[in-house]
Formats: sequence, structure tokens, C-alpha cells
Amino acid sequence: MNTKASSEPPALPGFIDRRRRALPLDLSFARRRGQVADWRAAVLATWRDLLPPHDAPPEGEAHGERVRLTYATGAEAEGRLILPDGPGPHPGLLLLHDHGGRFDDGHARMFADGPGADARARFYGGAAPAEVLRAAGFAVLCLDAIGFGGRWHGGYRGSSASPPR
Repeated sequence: MNTKASSEPPALPGFIDRRRRALPLDLSFARRRGQVADWRAAVLATWRDLLPPHDAPPEGEAHGERVRLTYATGAEAEGRLILPDGPGPHPGLLLLHDHGGRFDDGHARMFADGPGADARARFYGGAAPAEVLRAAGFAVLCLDAIGFGGRWHGGYRGSSASPPR
């Protein structure tokens, strides 16, 4: 057993190291050097250039707690916004739902009246995270992530970046 302390991190497995070295990292600060403000401007310009084409601002609608956002690209996301009792304003947060091995229930699993009671019992002590946060005084927005709930694309195979075989 090697007990000698090392200041070097352990080596990456060969395939990961080869992949890392193949990345251009054109936007890394270490590669660009110079002023942070110049690097930041370059990163923002590249990010803006990579945004999908759009000709309209995002839109949304709400019916009670139910929320549907339509992005400028045409993509839609469903979710819920719940408010704590009492007059506002309230601090707000965006709750990201867990995966839980399922793709069909998305944001709904974070609420007491949604599916996923078994997962809530296993991972959250039976509590619904959105309800706990609301009871603590937060306004809570939870939307379906890409590939989940209303944005479901066929589970693992449909959400995978690899081509079907």
C-alpha cells in the first residue's frame, strides 16, 4: 500500500485523458490569457451566437397553479407554481425534480398529489419537496426538465445523445 502523500491528482483513465486532450477548449480562460473582461466578452458573444434561432420572446400561461411556458424556439415546458400562505412578496426558487429512474412524471413527483409516492418515501422521508419548501415560506416553481413529464422523449433511449441501433 502506498502511504506516501502526493500533491498530484490521480491520473485519468486513458480514454478520458485522450478525450479531454482532444477538446479544443477554445473558450477556456487558461488558453486565452489576458484580461478577464475580454475573455468574458468572448464567452458571451459565442454563447449568443449558439442560441437557437428565434423570432419571438418566450410566452407563458397560468391556470391556477399550473404553468406552461412556450419558448421562442417553440419548445414548451409544463410545471407548477405554488405560493406560501399569507401576503407576498415571497422569496422564490426554482425546484429541479429528481430523475428517480422514470421519465414520464417530471415535475409532478415533487408535489404531494403527484405520482412518485414510493420515491418520496424512499428519498425524502415521505415528504413532497415542493410542499416542504412552500411551508418554509418560499414560492416554488417546478418545471419539467427536457426529456421528462410533458417533455418526455422515450426514456433512456429517446433521451440519449447516441443514435439508435
